[in-house]
Amino acid sequence: MAGRAICKPKIAVSDALALLDPDIAGRIPIEIPIRATHVKHPVSVQLVALTEGPNIPLDKPIILIGRHQECDIQISSRKISRKHCCIAQVDDHLVVRDLSSTNGVKINGTKVPEGTLRHGDELTIGNLQYRVEWPEGAIRRPGRPATPFR
Repeated sequence: MAGRAICKPKIAVSDALALLDPDIAGRIPIEIPIRATHVKHPVSVQLVALTEGPNIPLDKPIILIGRHQECDIQISSRKISRKHCCIAQVDDHLVVRDLSSTNGVKINGTKVPEGTLRHGDELTIGNLQYRVEWPEGAIRRPGRPATPFR
């Protein structure tokens, strides 16, 4: 049962924005799609499982990961908190934020409350390890051509 991920789009954009930055939620009208058009190949941006469990597609602008049924990605593991972390697309990179989880989030082995994810980085969520992958040009800045990574 540990490491089983279920993809379910359940969190409202306003709720996810409030998780990322409580001040931002009140400034952005909810009717406007937020960065939804910036993902050219939604399923190709993903967390590739390095340990047990499936790969996690990052096919939405903001993804909530945890055990709770309201999470976009549900992982049935006791090492994962109910609302463990969220990942958001910001311009040409991804940002992960730990949501005060018990076992935390690590980027390339370093525990962080929040951090930038780039292609090839290793992300640890609880006890599960993933590698961040996307093809060149899969994430781009609004109004600009795709920029290569690294």
